[in-house]
Order: sequence, then C-alpha cells, then structure tokens
Amino acid sequence: MEKKETGSQDWKQQVYNIVRSVALRWHLICLAAAAAAAAGDLFLTLFYVPQYRTEASFAMHMPEYGADGSEESEIAEAFQYILNSNVFLDKIREDLDINELRGTYSAEETPGTNIVTIAASAESPRTSYLMMYAMMDRYREMTDLVIGSMRMDILEKMSVPLQPSNQVRHGRNMLLFGAAGACAVIVLLAANVWLRDTVKDRNTVKSRLQIRLLGSIPSESKVILRSSGVHIKKALLITQITSSLNFVETFRRLRDRFEASARKHNYKVITVNSTMENEGKTSVAVNLAIALAQRKQKVLVIDGDMGKPAVGKIMDLETAEGLEEVLRDKADLKSAVHTHSRSGVDFLITCRALENSSELLEQDRMRELVAECRERYDYVFIDTPPAGLMGDALIIAGYSDAVLLVIRQDYTPVPLLSRTIDRYLAQDTPVMGCVLNRTMPELRRRTQADRTGEVRYGT
Repeated sequence: MEKKETGSQDWKQQVYNIVRSVALRWHLICLAAAAAAAAGDLFLTLFYVPQYRTEASFAMHMPEYGADGSEESEIAEAFQYILNSNVFLDKIREDLDINELRGTYSAEETPGTNIVTIAASAESPRTSYLMMYAMMDRYREMTDLVIGSMRMDILEKMSVPLQPSNQVRHGRNMLLFGAAGACAVIVLLAANVWLRDTVKDRNTVKSRLQIRLLGSIPSESKVILRSSGVHIKKALLITQITSSLNFVETFRRLRDRFEASARKHNYKVITVNSTMENEGKTSVAVNLAIALAQRKQKVLVIDGDMGKPAVGKIMDLETAEGLEEVLRDKADLKSAVHTHSRSGVDFLITCRALENSSELLEQDRMRELVAECRERYDYVFIDTPPAGLMGDALIIAGYSDAVLLVIRQDYTPVPLLSRTIDRYLAQDTPVMGCVLNRTMPELRRRTQADRTGEVRYGT
C-alpha cells in the first residue's frame, strides 16, 4: 500500500515539476505567441484573395410536391450541382463573352421554409454581379433541369457588393495563431523536460547515480545591486538579510549532515566540484563554509578555479596576493589568506585568471600547501573548475580527502554526471555525496512518520 502511495506521489511530483518548469519559461511562451500571431496574420494578409458575393433569395412553388418542406433541401443540392456544372458554366461564359470564369455558384435553403438563396462569388464585385445577372436570365431553363414544373419568385433584388464577404479579421487571426504558437511551445517545453535525462529529484540521485544526497538547496533569487545605472547580480549568502529562512535552514541541515560524514570518515580537505558550469558549486562551498564557521569551526576556502576565479567576486575580496603567488613562492600562506570579518571564514583567492593553471597545480608546492592547510584548519574547501570541462578538478581532488559534488536540478545529463563520478573513483578519490542545487519546491508527501509524529533526519 505504501509503495502504491509512493508511486502516485512520484508521478504527481513529476507532473508538478514539468508544469513549474514550463511556467518558469513564460517569457519564451509569450515571445512565441507574439511571433506566431504576427507571422500568421502577415501570411494570411499577404496571400489574401478577396471574394465578393452577390446573392438573391427565391421562393419555390412546387405544386406536385408535399407540404412537409423536405424537398427544398434536395432542390438546393440539385441547384448546387447544376450551377457549377460544365454545361451551365459554359453558357454563363458565353453570355458574358469571356474565356475563363473565375467564380463559383452556391445554393442554400432556409430550414423549414420554401426559400432558397443562390449566390455568385468572385474576386471582383463586377464579375460577381454579372454572374448572378446571367444566372437570372437562365434560371427558368435551370428549373426545368432540376424538377420540371416549378415557379421561382425572387424575394430580394440583388445589388453590387461593396465589401468582400471574406474580410481579413486581424484580431481573430492573431488570437488563433498566437494561441496555436503558445500551445506548440508549451508542448515542446513539456516534452523537453520529460525526455531530458537529467537529475529531476532525489530519487534520480539514489537510483541512477548511487551516491549519497547530503542536501537540497532551494532555488533563491540573487541580490540585484544597482551601481551607476548597471544592475549587478550578487550570489546569495546565508549572512545576508535578504536570504529567506528556508534558504538559511537548508544550509544548516547540510552542515549537520556534512559534519557527521566528515567526522565518521576523517575528512578535512574537500574538493567542491560540479560537472558543468553554472551549477552553483562556488556559492555552495562558500555558504557551507560560513555555516561551519558559525559553529566556531576554523574553515578555509581556496579558489582553485584559476581559469575562472569567482570566490573573490562573491565575497568582495580584492588583494594582490593569492593562490598563484603562494604557488610561485612570491608570498606565504599567512599573508595571502584573508579573513572575512562578518563570516569568520578564511579565504585564499585567485587574483587573476590563468590560462595554463594545470602546470602550476601539478607542482609539489600545491601538495605542500594543502598539507599545511590541513594542519591549520578544521575544514578546507577547494573550489575547482567543472570536472566535465577541465582536468584541474581531478588534479586538485588528488590532494583532497573527498569530493562534494554539486548538481543543479534538471540541468546536467545523468550520463555525464556518472562519468564524472567514475573518474574520481578511478583515481581512488571518494565522493562523499552530492548537493542538489536550485531545486524546485516538492509536493508534500504524507508518510508514516507524519501520521505517527515521528521526526526523521537524513543520515
């Protein structure tokens, strides 16, 4: 029974994730709707052919037929056939003295009456009127072909049409094409989310990656600063007053699980890594370090992403001495490390981007530096380049006790994540677990623990 409830909840969660993912791309849907509306209306306008309709209504008198009115429908269908027959149209062309007749006839009955409306449609009002006029001259001949003895009395005189019967309705066209474009994009986005082989929830981590999930970080908007008219997005830190309580509490729970695992396995130096860019590894490393420092732990964060350093930007640190200078023996560790007064975390940043950082990281000086930091600090976090893009992550992981993998929800393909994990395991570097970052809210699942009041924590 519980398995059935779990399966139903998982299905609901998947649907919820799809709907939310599609809704977050509302700007793309609106753009597609606007483009489809404009393109559809433009297409119909460019290829628009006006049709002018001249019509006349006739009362049919058929003495030999019954009075139930059923014969009018049959006569209208017969009129429709005869009016557009080659024989009749040849006579109309002969009457109008033209070689090609660009128009059609139609006949419709008014239900419950003996009234039949005959119309001539053409691309010009004059052709439409002349076609109807020629038909009027030959309608007696036509009635003989249809039913023999029948009298047709005209009820309404015809006139030259002033406006086309199929006028372009721009509003209607844009509404229909816009709705069609929006629906098409919604279907494509939903299919993309459904078929994309990425980590969509914690179940994927357990079943596909087979590594421990230490925590899930909710998606949180970055702080936007306005400087000289330029909007600058800053990474969100748990020490900022703009951080939500849920965001802060999530890192505190992550800290508890991290500490429990680190003490159990005697981990001190941790490589914080991701497979691709923009998964949030740097912000996770910094916030986890801050959370540990709040428990009076002595923590150092090293910016090992020397090709694209970001720690200094997040913490607003500027210095002339950093990791590069220490590795080149141009500065010692004590002078290069900067303590962040508000958080109490020490930082060894990279001052400028380097192109050939691998050669510098492979030197014995890097190993000696890590060993020195191990003695001075309770925990050392090394932010590295994405493992799927550069080999620096594997080099640094070789100096570390374990790897903490940051995975952005519904972003990185599972096969690529699996290859990253296998590469670490191949060089005997354990993966202590992962952090699922920028997660969407989950539907609440009522479990046995909820019903009994039991509180359950991750191990």
